[in-house]
Amino acid sequence: KGAMVGGYNFPPASDAGMQRTLSAYNLFVRAKSIKLKEENPLLPQGELMKRVGEMWREMSHEEKAKWRADGEEGSRVPGSNTFIQQRSAAKPSSYQMFVKAMTVELHMRHPENKQAENMRRIGEMWRELPPEERERYAMEAREAFEHQQAQAQAQQHAQGSLGGVYGNPYGQQQQWGQSSQPHFRGYPVVPPPPEPNRTLSAYNLFVRAMLQKLKGERPDLEQGEHLKKVGEMWGAMSTEEKAKWRVDGEHGSRVPGNNTYVSQRSAAKPSSYQMFVKAMSAELHQRHPENKQAENMRKIGEMWRNMPPEDRERYATEAQQAHETQQAQAQQQAQAQAMSAHFANPYNQAQWGALAAVGGTNGATNTAPGVTRTLSAYHLFVRHTLQHLKAENPGLEQGECMKKVGELWRAMPEDEKAKWRADGEQGSRVPGNSTYVSQRSAAKPSSYQMFVKQMTAQLHQEHPENKQAENMRKIGEMWRAMPAEERERYAQEAQAAHEAQQAQTQAINAFGSVYGQTFGALGGFGGIGDGKRKRKRQGDGLLLPSNEGTTRTLSAYNLFVRSTLQQLKQDNPGLEQGECMKKVGELWRVLPDEEKAKWRADGEQGSRVPGNSTYVSQRSAAKPSSYQMFVKQMTAQLHQEHPENKQAENMRKIGEMWRAMPAEERERYAQEA
Repeated sequence: KGAMVGGYNFPPASDAGMQRTLSAYNLFVRAKSIKLKEENPLLPQGELMKRVGEMWREMSHEEKAKWRADGEEGSRVPGSNTFIQQRSAAKPSSYQMFVKAMTVELHMRHPENKQAENMRRIGEMWRELPPEERERYAMEAREAFEHQQAQAQAQQHAQGSLGGVYGNPYGQQQQWGQSSQPHFRGYPVVPPPPEPNRTLSAYNLFVRAMLQKLKGERPDLEQGEHLKKVGEMWGAMSTEEKAKWRVDGEHGSRVPGNNTYVSQRSAAKPSSYQMFVKAMSAELHQRHPENKQAENMRKIGEMWRNMPPEDRERYATEAQQAHETQQAQAQQQAQAQAMSAHFANPYNQAQWGALAAVGGTNGATNTAPGVTRTLSAYHLFVRHTLQHLKAENPGLEQGECMKKVGELWRAMPEDEKAKWRADGEQGSRVPGNSTYVSQRSAAKPSSYQMFVKQMTAQLHQEHPENKQAENMRKIGEMWRAMPAEERERYAQEAQAAHEAQQAQTQAINAFGSVYGQTFGALGGFGGIGDGKRKRKRQGDGLLLPSNEGTTRTLSAYNLFVRSTLQQLKQDNPGLEQGECMKKVGELWRVLPDEEKAKWRADGEQGSRVPGNSTYVSQRSAAKPSSYQMFVKQMTAQLHQEHPENKQAENMRKIGEMWRAMPAEERERYAQEA
């Protein structure tokens, strides 16, 4: 039956999917793999799938056609249709469109080539393709995405599902018999703002016209050759000629369909490397206009790799500021569109005025929650020094300026550095010494991150003359040489750190709970104010989200590490962390199974270890990939066949088998996933 949520009677969930017919290859695998397993029960899964693939490739097109769902053989396979959950069509990338076009072309021209060889060749062609020529495929990707969306909407409308109702912003009232205005928790629903139309660039319009003409003149040439020719023609044109290809220009106005539809999306936060590339690309283009884009990018990559982490913080700050500006602009635009949509309907004006009376439209109240973080002493020093350095040396490149600033900082004594703190003598004079950071859910650190954090501090103390890159290489080697059992120690530390982060987040959310109660009817911001979330009372009367998770008992190895590592550190205070963990691992491996069993939570030794359970937060089950299903199956198989092999050796072998497996055979594991 349908569910009543927020005043809406939703249709039943049985219509949330569609029936898709399996491919001929899937039906063939279904029938042949079962038969082969019966005939050869000891045959490994990998060999079985290879044999099925060889049988399929040796078949003629007429024989393969019989295995379709309505074919001679396919119709005999039970369950020839499978249920596929509906999901929104993902927007294809420009590279995917390029691969799709070139795969067909290379397959026709060189049918003897293998798929892997064609993919390597396509990758080389893509890397050599200049950014201007890639825009052609970006345009095709957008058109394909719009076509997918149109098909999905038509199908949903035909099935009478929710998608057909949402096609009309007020379709709920017609479908479910509600009032003349859709509501949610007693407040009117604002229709989504219209999405913009973006005009194509002059280069896109030029490609649209020229590519069609070149294909008509030289149909024997490959797609890559056509695009190279178009790029050369565009590069040889003058600025005046290029200007004619704008939408309102002499040539551009003659090209049909010169506008394209672009769906709105939230602005992604730029990375520090993107900010560095943006700054250096403009600078290198001005200094060396004869250089190609690929050459500049290689040079920028080398400069970035040689830049110390302290110097990179400057660009991290710029990235944060750019992201905040983007968010503020998007918020202002969304608020303006929402208000205009509301006031366009006289019904909403009274409700909107009531909300404004309690601060519902107050910009100072409904901003997204965040924290103000004080910049570090190095940030403040960079802000002040870089500006003066550029003024004194206007011809100096950005990378050289940052290197110079880094050298000045490293040469300063600790007493001078202390003056550049926010409350120091110099830092207090720098305007804007705090930055705004929007809140986000604390990501759980990985076991490798905890290991890196610990070993970085240790190596920095033992070898202060080493560079960061050298320490990271050494840490990576130590991690790869560490057995999986010893890594569990760091997984335990990562879980404890994540729980501490969650506790801090809950404390911050406590201060915003009053705000969440006021605006809970509108759904809150950032999850604050959700009236349906389970909550508990604290001593100060504030409402906090309850801990929704499970308590998981630690493994026997974890309990052994907890007890043994502490004793080992007391006996050998000068021993490094890595050596301690190796020693604990050796002690664990020489223990017989009877002794290991005692270290379980209910065993003889494990019961004496305090805190033998740990808290694990719940999360939704992620969909496994086809490769994960393959790894799961082959790991057990290789472990039985070669128990003497190490895990790393098995994983390398599994990776080689996966790369050598054709795409058709991988569909079996995609189906299992």
